[in-house]
Amino acid sequence: MNTHAVGNDDRLSSRAQAIRDGRLIDITRQAGRVGFRVPVAISRAAWQDCVEWADTTASPETEDRRLHDLLRELNERAVLASELDPEGVALMRFYRVPAGAKHTVAEVTTLALHSGMDEHDMPIITISLAGEADDSAV
Repeated sequence: MNTHAVGNDDRLSSRAQAIRDGRLIDITRQAGRVGFRVPVAISRAAWQDCVEWADTTASPETEDRRLHDLLRELNERAVLASELDPEGVALMRFYRVPAGAKHTVAEVTTLALHSGMDEHDMPIITISLAGEADDSAV
């Protein structure tokens, strides 16, 4: 499946369905706060790996803070990536404390930023883990 060409109704319907099914999470509102000007979604797996935080201890980590940090860093890198990758997919290393970790040492993961166009030729972005199947980046 082509992960960056989102130019037909079936493809757009698949993205909308993935959001309804919970395979993708629409984070457009939060992404707009850090400078993204297009609709942004994140795969469930990337959310669980980089954003989800269930620790109720006195940790400064929260899901809102983790999402903000992720989006801020990706936005800073997205400008360069969009100029370098004609295929619409940019891989980016991201350091985060894994959810449920017993330590506070950040570990690296690789994320993929998939850029494409909707049915109105307007840009959209999907964030996923680099190793996810193509259909997660609808």
